Amino acid sequence: NKKYSSGIDGHGDIDFVSFTTEDYEAYYYFSREFLGDPGYDSFTTLIDSNGNTVAEYSNSSKGSYRFDCKLAPNSTYYLKFEGQNPANYDFTISVDKDEYPNEMENAVAVETNKKYSASFNGNEDTDYISFTTEDYEAYYSFDRTMTAEPGYYARTYLYDSDGTLVTDQRNNGKGSYSFNIKLDPGSTYYVKFQGDNPVNYEFIISVEKDDYPNEFEN
Repeated sequence: NKKYSSGIDGHGDIDFVSFTTEDYEAYYYFSREFLGDPGYDSFTTLIDSNGNTVAEYSNSSKGSYRFDCKLAPNSTYYLKFEGQNPANYDFTISVDKDEYPNEMENAVAVETNKKYSASFNGNEDTDYISFTTEDYEAYYSFDRTMTAEPGYYARTYLYDSDGTLVTDQRNNGKGSYSFNIKLDPGSTYYVKFQGDNPVNYEFIISVEKDDYPNEFEN
């Protein structure tokens, strides 16, 4: 979260920097802003502690660019900056904690009838939550409100405690959407949120008791 200044001295010049990630799950945003024309072959390469390339980005003849990537906690990474033409540049590594994990087994437990805020940190981000249904017959409404365009493929998946898909819903290009479904009493369910654009959103799981059962014997 600090801006640094450097420069490409000419064709073939390479700058290396290293950094250590935080001790929590997070996305890292890499911004590189040129103060001159860096040439078409300007690259930023992200490398792990074993020397393996994690990601590589080119400016595609643009003066500045930005990319994001989720990285392992408590790990050392390296950035390799390259450029074709002599040019000064600024770079920043920003951190955004991933409050809702990408894995079902690490899902964050939430309460029903309570609004929560979350965000998609990047185009590969997935948010998992879990909740437990009431001990009576009820319908559950899932409402998700986006603060900006989430992309066409924003989806909500509902799974039971065995990890079996119950239903999935997509926004079909709309910023917000909702659906409702009757679920088994006293059971744990998981919700997976996905979106292909970085965006903030709010969600709430509302409960409405079914006072008149669906079965003849009840």
